[in-house]
Amino acid sequence: MNRKQRRQMARLEPASALRQTSSSSAQRVGELFARAVQHFQAGRLMEAMQLYQQALLADPKHIGSLHHLGVVAIKIGRPEIAVDLIEQAIALNEANPTLHHDICFALSALDRHADAVRHAQRAIALKPDYTNAYLLLGDALLKLRRFDDAIGAYRQSLARDPAHAEAHNNLAEALFAQERLDEAAASFKEALRLKPDLVTAYNNLAMITFLGGDVLQALNVVMQGLQVNETAPLKSMFVTCARHAKSIPVSVAFRHYLVRAMTEPWGRPGATTTAAVTLVKQDPHIRQSIDRAVAAWPARLSCAELFGAEGLRATAGDRVLRALLQNTHAKDVALERFLTLARSALLDAITATAAPDGTGDDDIAAFACMLAQQCFINEYVFACGPDEQARVALLRGQVTAALRIGDPIAALPLAVIASYEPLYAIAGFEALAARSWPLGFDGLLTQQVREPLAERALRNEIRRLTSIEDDVSVLVQNQYEESPYPRWVKCALDETARPIDDRMRNDFPHARYRPVGRMDGLDMLIAGCGTGQQAVMMARQYEGARILAVDLSLASLCYAKYRTDTLGLTNIEYGQADILKLASIGRQFDVIACSGVLHHLGDPLEGWRVLLSILRPNGIMHIGLYSQLARTDVVATRDFLAMRGYRATIDDIRRCRQDILALDQASPARGVAERSDFYTTSNCRDLILHVQEHQFTLPRIKDFLANNGLELLGFQHDADVLLRYRRQFPDDPACTNLDHWHVYEQQNPRTFTGMYQFVVQKHA
Repeated sequence: MNRKQRRQMARLEPASALRQTSSSSAQRVGELFARAVQHFQAGRLMEAMQLYQQALLADPKHIGSLHHLGVVAIKIGRPEIAVDLIEQAIALNEANPTLHHDICFALSALDRHADAVRHAQRAIALKPDYTNAYLLLGDALLKLRRFDDAIGAYRQSLARDPAHAEAHNNLAEALFAQERLDEAAASFKEALRLKPDLVTAYNNLAMITFLGGDVLQALNVVMQGLQVNETAPLKSMFVTCARHAKSIPVSVAFRHYLVRAMTEPWGRPGATTTAAVTLVKQDPHIRQSIDRAVAAWPARLSCAELFGAEGLRATAGDRVLRALLQNTHAKDVALERFLTLARSALLDAITATAAPDGTGDDDIAAFACMLAQQCFINEYVFACGPDEQARVALLRGQVTAALRIGDPIAALPLAVIASYEPLYAIAGFEALAARSWPLGFDGLLTQQVREPLAERALRNEIRRLTSIEDDVSVLVQNQYEESPYPRWVKCALDETARPIDDRMRNDFPHARYRPVGRMDGLDMLIAGCGTGQQAVMMARQYEGARILAVDLSLASLCYAKYRTDTLGLTNIEYGQADILKLASIGRQFDVIACSGVLHHLGDPLEGWRVLLSILRPNGIMHIGLYSQLARTDVVATRDFLAMRGYRATIDDIRRCRQDILALDQASPARGVAERSDFYTTSNCRDLILHVQEHQFTLPRIKDFLANNGLELLGFQHDADVLLRYRRQFPDDPACTNLDHWHVYEQQNPRTFTGMYQFVVQKHA
């Protein structure tokens, strides 16, 4: 609502409070009303509002003006006023079915769905052929999760108007809610046949197709919908389908949307990595280069040997590869080997033929910058021999000398250095930001000079909330000071902030949820926020959220605060603290999130109990814990590395990764190479060389919940996993029976490969 509308609405009072100020005739009232209707029908709502108000000043019981003014209030976002006005009109003429019909819109906007049902039923009783009243009745029943009744209402609506696209769509949503997927799909298709621009039907049909296992067709449905309207749900659905696709569409449209999904982004850029790698490998020139690298590995190749005659130009110009390298880490062994050999080939080329002030071919420079950005994102995890390190050190020395005396420096050698180590490792690197550079180099300079400088400047702005004295906490702190985790580049599109009760009911509709009741001023704690991704996500999800995000690592907190400030978020406060001492800060919270943190404490359950002590009654807790069953590959790898004495240094991480990749595919320790975390330095360290790790089982979690007054609201997992669980255990629609989940996990050991991610509520 704009400022003018707010001023107008401020003058909207219940009609009972309006005083008659003149003796205008009924004819005058009729004229005012007729003019108001003309404005209303032309979309001039403010002008219509003024005339309806004038009519009511003359006749406070003018039903038409009460009714229409209520409709205006609905349209400009004041449903509470609309209810009051239309209720007054109903009191004057209870037998008017249109009044009962229209008040349903306002009641639904206020989540008064039971009242909406009552008025829709009254409208139908007064007018049995009222098609739209059946539709509104179905909508209200659907919100109340009375699915059978909603389906009946929609069918009644369609019996009177079989060509009503929205009725087919809403019927499909009710059928979908009951997991009657085939019937729902048929209704969504009929809705789209009748109304091809009904964008919500595309999203729902894509989800049903996805759940049915035809991910490729689901992608095609999503792309059809995106051509109609690029809504946030469709963009999110595109990412979901691309992440799970075993094969991908060979089309210009898919490449276009995939590049946008990674760069805008439409979800976490890493979710689309596998699809991006598949597309990159479809380019014949890049495919040939990758094959040459894999065949030669670990021997080096020259640029000519690796790329061929046209390969470098094709590689540098591939939009999918550029989006992949600049936005997330590449999770593919063959691609990694190609990029590793490409890096060494570029180093060979410039150290053999050019000094730091030389110039390079545009294609070489473009590719070198892309590669350097990727290496920074993966924290220089690629294999690197001593001779390469020595030559990079020589190049760095030349650049340092040039900076000191003010000599010119070319972008290409800097890009090659930046593919082996960050530019901020160069002495006097700050001066790089003051120089003029080619346009293609600017992104690299921002990544490795400007942003690190900005992060360092924030160190004095992070408050220390508690001391850090526990032995394990100190070890973990030191690890994350050296390796902030996880490093992220972009955050998914903004989510629509919703009240916590609304979000919990939507996410866990069958759970025994007790309303928290906080419409604003929702106090949230992110305990172990790392580099801030979760804090940013939750700040956007919950209406009225005031977030305190704490972590042991000051380096991680600076990274988080810089990213948060860049996104313009002002409702997150960062502080350095140990979870074990959080009770000392004297604050209580409505929501606490602690994902991937407790299992790194010396005593995870002690840390969990500390968090519970500062969670308010009925408070919500998001928890993430490692699954013992899902991490057998990690345990095997840890044993493998311990036998060989590897330490958590970058050189040892590089070497141990190559040893793991050299193992037989059937080796248990080789399994970690399938995990995304294997492909960046800090993530790999966190995965297989962490200083402290505990693992959990579902029976152990069940015991803790029972002994500490916590009720499980549900797991946060992919929709297809939850669907398979419900089909196996139909007696548990809420998906909260941990005994059932334990059986399911034993049968499907990879279910919780990431973590057990779940939400609990504290008893009042």
